[in-house]
Amino acid sequence: MASIKLKGKHIHIFLCIMFLCLFMSCIKNRSNYPQPIERAINLFFIENEYDSIINILNNKNLMADSGDFEEVKNIFIAAALSESDMQDSARTILLNIDSTYLNENDRYYYYTIRALVEFRLNKLQEFMKIATPLLSAEVKDIRALALTQRLMSRTMNLYENYEIAIRLLQNSSELYRLAKLKKSEAINKKFLASYYAQLGSFDLAIENLNEAEKTFKEYDDKEELYYLYIVGVKTYILQNQTDMARKYANLALTIISGNINNQKLASIYNYLGTIEKLDSNYNDAINMFVNVTELDRDYFGSNTREIEAYINLSSIYNSVGDYDKAKKNAAIALNKIKNNENTFLKYEAFRELSVGYHTTDPLLAYNYLDSAKYSLERYQELSSKGIADFVNTQNALVGANNQIVQLQEIDKRNRIINILAIAVILMIIVSYFIVKGLSKRVKETSTELVKKNLAQLKYEKEVNAIIKKHDELAENQPNNSISLEHKSEILFNKFNSWLEKEKKYLQSDLDLNMAAREIGTNRSYLSKSINQNGVGFSEIINRYRILEVIKIFEDDEDERNSYTLPEIAVAVGFKTKSVFYESFRKETGMTPSQFKENIQYTKL
Repeated sequence: MASIKLKGKHIHIFLCIMFLCLFMSCIKNRSNYPQPIERAINLFFIENEYDSIINILNNKNLMADSGDFEEVKNIFIAAALSESDMQDSARTILLNIDSTYLNENDRYYYYTIRALVEFRLNKLQEFMKIATPLLSAEVKDIRALALTQRLMSRTMNLYENYEIAIRLLQNSSELYRLAKLKKSEAINKKFLASYYAQLGSFDLAIENLNEAEKTFKEYDDKEELYYLYIVGVKTYILQNQTDMARKYANLALTIISGNINNQKLASIYNYLGTIEKLDSNYNDAINMFVNVTELDRDYFGSNTREIEAYINLSSIYNSVGDYDKAKKNAAIALNKIKNNENTFLKYEAFRELSVGYHTTDPLLAYNYLDSAKYSLERYQELSSKGIADFVNTQNALVGANNQIVQLQEIDKRNRIINILAIAVILMIIVSYFIVKGLSKRVKETSTELVKKNLAQLKYEKEVNAIIKKHDELAENQPNNSISLEHKSEILFNKFNSWLEKEKKYLQSDLDLNMAAREIGTNRSYLSKSINQNGVGFSEIINRYRILEVIKIFEDDEDERNSYTLPEIAVAVGFKTKSVFYESFRKETGMTPSQFKENIQYTKL
């Protein structure tokens, strides 16, 4: 059988021709609306042209010939309102439309925008019910599909399912590229930067940040620049690089300086408060969070921003020992949380309230801690259900990856149907290798992070051995020849040696009093010694527990390696799963499951 060989240059040309044909076949299907409506739809997918959309669709002269297109006109008015922080109004418009009487194209747009509105309202369960079928439905507009994939990607990211999130975003970017929407591709890079930052792949995060920034400046899109700078803030906060985080926060503040928006201002104040909190500038942090609570509540999402601010205030007051103020702010936060919403924020508020009562009313503190645990479990339950619903409704991401295949059916009169089929297959192959390469990069990054943690563990063991020998020599010196500072250092190292030798950190009821008693000192001296080393008692205990978990993950012979993660958490002394997950992520930059999954690659 004869074979056909194409050089690289010819392949690129061939692919371009195929994709162009595919794109044109998709465009034809949606050009059946009056010119004003068609223009409004195009503006919507260009993004951030929402005032223009509303002006076009509300212009009676331009829309005089709208006739049978009243419903689709209202759909895109709702779309523009949703993206202009008027989600409630958008939802009302959509709920007044009877979708059963819409044609296939209009119905496709209707459910796309319905999903968008529910996402903007943070009703993620409802969003997923509407959006999931769209991923496997017949494609009417690749731009709408790209938007749905982006929103589903963001939802999966919120549920910490990063693999699916990245793959969906990659699919979305391919469709935006096909539709020649460069800015929409850049918006996806913005989200990709955020994903990489959460995974600890900061170089990749910053690379995508910089690429997106170039495009947004090219389009002079200040709206997207603002949100990009917020991603920059979060990226550097995760690295504890407060100077860079502050730089990006100020850039975001500059962007909105000409048009003050309380929603954006509240977000910046919360981040600046977090930055000052990290730097232990508690008064400045308090001022920032108070600023949030004093803003006019005239913006969408104000309740959530306020709740976050009050929880942060409670956390700071707990940190400085002002438990009355801590309890007051946590109670305000809880009072603002609606019954069945914001279960994670409810968990954080109950947790701070528990800390506030731990010295005066231990029983009440325990009850609040139990409420925190319930709220966290409820949050995790909803998250798991959302992912399960998504996966069960379609075959993993097969439906999403094969969306382009369905595009060939949009225009059956197309004379190049066979060529389109080849183009679709080639695109799937290209998408497969892109996703495969991306997955490899994420895996390599995660493996390197595991190696770094293991190397740090080995180094600390060596250093601790040297310190132990040094302290043994120092203890044999006359007591009056040792400075107070050195005594404190010796006590701290003695405390660490006791923890390592006795493994007392495995006891869930270990406290400062017990530790002081068993190493032969008093609570005050020990507490002061620990604090002088820049850590708290709970922090150092949790760190030893995390190191024990890493040892378990390393040792295939350790019977605890077969335990579930919650069982391992209990085995090493953690009372709650949430503290375990939080401490592990803080210590390693990864979740326990990510660390365990990737540690195997370090043994190859």
